[in-house]
Amino acid sequence: MVKISIKGLTFSYRSAPTLKGVTLEVHEGEVLSLVGPNGAGKTTLLKCINGILKPRIGVIMLDERNLNEYDGRELGKKLGYVPQVEYSHFPLTVFDAVLMGRRPYLRWWRPSKKDLEKVVEALKLVGIEHIAMRYVNELSGGQRQAVLIARALAQDPEVLLLDEPTSNLDVKHQIMIMELIRKLTRDRRVTVIMAIHDLNLAARYSDKMVMLKDGTIYAQGNPHEVLTPENVLAVYGVKASILIHNDKLLVVPEEAIA
Repeated sequence: MVKISIKGLTFSYRSAPTLKGVTLEVHEGEVLSLVGPNGAGKTTLLKCINGILKPRIGVIMLDERNLNEYDGRELGKKLGYVPQVEYSHFPLTVFDAVLMGRRPYLRWWRPSKKDLEKVVEALKLVGIEHIAMRYVNELSGGQRQAVLIARALAQDPEVLLLDEPTSNLDVKHQIMIMELIRKLTRDRRVTVIMAIHDLNLAARYSDKMVMLKDGTIYAQGNPHEVLTPENVLAVYGVKASILIHNDKLLVVPEEAIA
């Protein structure tokens, strides 16, 4: 089943387009990684899918229905979004921050027993139940990232949009988050679209990849089709070797080309 279909998407912040004619499909239960250098349009594309940005050209379909036809509460039950950076200066506990993910389900901000159970479940899934009563503004960058992921999971989303979900995490927690993502797609049929810089993590955990360059799709397909020495050189300006180790694809950068 096609979960998200995008056709001819073009978006401009000012005069120059940031995205140009993007067309792609993501099926239920798939992990799609958006890769490309800074400024390629990855975050902008995620924000368009989430409805934060409104493109004037192109169509985004969610469950064969135009994204523009969903109201905010409906969309909140369908899509969970984890931004790259989010700072809070308010003394909000981790538990309350994750509870905010239940907003599409709440009436008059009165959480039900089910809402509270979903928060506890999300905290345990991400492995941060031990800091539930700590304040978010006192946490490390990696812990805050984990809170944002837990908040999105508390929504019970059908689609999870992640902007650099491993950027502030150490190697152990990067793997834990990526394994969690795969578990969600396998056990709950959650569809995942994530922007990610680490090509080796993307290759290991993705079903499909889209390589963006200057707002356009330079290559798309499975990791073996997208991550070639020619594509890495053309998009990143880096000479690289592509190796296979224990059936896993590895990108080994060798030289940056000026």
